[in-house]
Amino acid sequence: MKKLLSNISAGLMLLLPVPAFAGMLFHDSFNQESIDLEKWSIPYWNNQILGRTYFNTLSFPNIENGNAVITVASYNPEYRSGESFYGTDLKTEQLMPLTRGYVHLKVRAKMDTSVPGIVAGIFLFAFRPGSTDLHDEIDFEMVTTEPKMIMTNSYLNEPLGPGQPKLTWYEEGTSMTDYHLYEILWEPDKVSWFLDGRLIREERDRVPEIPMKLHLNAWVTDDTWPQAYSPDLQPAARAEDSQMYGMRVDFVEIRTKSTLAPALHLLLKK
Repeated sequence: MKKLLSNISAGLMLLLPVPAFAGMLFHDSFNQESIDLEKWSIPYWNNQILGRTYFNTLSFPNIENGNAVITVASYNPEYRSGESFYGTDLKTEQLMPLTRGYVHLKVRAKMDTSVPGIVAGIFLFAFRPGSTDLHDEIDFEMVTTEPKMIMTNSYLNEPLGPGQPKLTWYEEGTSMTDYHLYEILWEPDKVSWFLDGRLIREERDRVPEIPMKLHLNAWVTDDTWPQAYSPDLQPAARAEDSQMYGMRVDFVEIRTKSTLAPALHLLLKK
């Protein structure tokens, strides 16, 4: 009987796709030469300015040494040169729904600059159907004016705006000197944020409901967010004077519950 179960298990392992068994929704280790266009796209924000930043709509970020390099440049070749910065917003093609019970996001990343005034985001986001303002969102934001702290936030059917941010200290290092592991566990009744495996926040009042996509972005804020703003950081009027800032992302992994029944899991473990 034990041999029969072993043979059945081996056969099932051959027939079942590994992502389905593992509950994997999305994964990218950025080991290829360029961004995988089947996994990622550049969102079109209809010339939206975020802070002092206009988002790049022409080219994908580079991959360097197994990292996606999410940049913001001080020179903007598309719009209001000398007045605005030129940021990157990269989003997954795939929506992340709660249909299997939870979404578990892991991202390993670090800031690639020590210049105050830069914001880098790792966040799940979607506008409410039919709206260009009301949205759901769960995020981490690295703010270079506060390199020893990470900001978390969530929105449920709310306008774009400050939300309910919370700052948490890194136990070791900073966002600009070290890679850290950022995790979001999104469940129907709560959102949990983890920093390097440590639970740093739970939210039960503002829990998003609609499927969302993962975004990775870098941008420069204005003085409406004084904690993140730096008056010393100014746009460049000429391409030759442009400076690059941003975030390096080592990997992205998003899991959900396995598609296999619990009894089948036990069988495959034998």
